[in-house]
Amino acid sequence: EKLEDQLTEVKALYKQKYDESVDGEGEDFGYDEDGTLWIKNATVPTQSNQEKLEEQLTEMKGLSKQKYGESVDDAGKDFDYDEDGTLWIKSVTVPTRSSQEKLEDRLSEVKALYKQKYGD
Repeated sequence: EKLEDQLTEVKALYKQKYDESVDGEGEDFGYDEDGTLWIKNATVPTQSNQEKLEEQLTEMKGLSKQKYGESVDDAGKDFDYDEDGTLWIKSVTVPTRSSQEKLEDRLSEVKALYKQKYGD
């Protein structure tokens, strides 16, 4: 009974402050002076969709950096755009042995064959 009395009191205070009942006795629609139907909507977003997406993106970037050890925003990206907006894919080929090393190996082989055939 005490709870019911408190609930009744809170409902009365709400009605006094907002001029409508908590129980929905007021209608969710109304008509203006031209007879146009207006639907009442009291949804107030606490955060815009843009802000939510930006927060999610920041979170995903953080998780990616934590997992892979580098930021997706780092300068080490595999692509870039020039001043005309053309996409350039960066490609780096790392040979297993340099040309100089190959030539040095061949020279050693030739020297060994020469030494074998003609001596010192």
